[in-house]
Amino acid sequence: MKQTRTHVLEISQLTAEQMDIELLEGYMDMLEGRTKSAESVFSDMRKDYNFVI
Repeated sequence: MKQTRTHVLEISQLTAEQMDIELLEGYMDMLEGRTKSAESVFSDMRKDYNFVI
């Protein structure tokens, strides 16, 4: 799953309410199975960005 945001989320600029919303969205993604293994994420990074770990 690629990140679909059109801008970078700068958490230092979020209000407490906005941070709560972001955390809840991530938690709901996890509960609903919208997750990837770390192995898969690093594999995609290597492939997409020639990223070496």
